[in-house]
Amino acid sequence: MNNEVFEELKKLMSYFPDSFINRQLELILIPKTNTYFSLRDCLTKNDVISKVLMWCTRDIDKGEPYQQRKRNIDFYVDNRDRLRKYLGSDINVHVVYNHLGNGINKELTHRFIESGFDMNLLYVEIKSEEVE
Repeated sequence: MNNEVFEELKKLMSYFPDSFINRQLELILIPKTNTYFSLRDCLTKNDVISKVLMWCTRDIDKGEPYQQRKRNIDFYVDNRDRLRKYLGSDINVHVVYNHLGNGINKELTHRFIESGFDMNLLYVEIKSEEVE
């Protein structure tokens, strides 16, 4: 692991204080929902960020680990805010998950990161889908 990736992981994990790395080299970002991604092919800072966007936004957007509605809302708000602070950008987690989640569009994910998390890139995708 190079220093760039190490520093990015330290930054990410500082916003998600219960996170940890297991012996299979997976970063367990949110243990309550087992939200994780593999670190094996993370060679750059952007690789880490793209994994977070592609593999962690689902549980942040849709996770309901509790039986009580209020606790699920608190879970969503806390994790959404942690993600926003980590990225340094006010993103719409629902839109990000629907257009980048589960690795659905890696090229768009990389463009989104390189744009500084410009939500207009994803909103353009929504509009083009509506036209089709």
